[in-house]
Amino acid sequence: MTKADEFKAQSDGEINIQVSHGEVWAIYDSSLSDVIGKIERIDLSIEEPEETPGVYRVEYVMMYDDNDEKLYDDQDVVDNTEYHTHHELIDTLAIKYGVSKHIIDVV
Repeated sequence: MTKADEFKAQSDGEINIQVSHGEVWAIYDSSLSDVIGKIERIDLSIEEPEETPGVYRVEYVMMYDDNDEKLYDDQDVVDNTEYHTHHELIDTLAIKYGVSKHIIDVV
């Protein structure tokens, strides 16, 4: 269970998880927000389908804090978006999350 999952489980209302500026946020119904944690490392698993060589897709993204605890498993980026290089995919995620591409580890 990630820290984001724990926030959702403890809440009485709806919580949306947002990732920006290198942090994972819990956004409540009331539009109030809390920082769940700062992203220190991201594990990225990349899929290269056999039927489409040279095409890369996100298979798995997990964010970790400075204590190496799981912050958030971002399922929103696990889709069929196609990238043509590993670097293009890593650069896109770094910009989306507001982090340095150097903290993204391909696993």
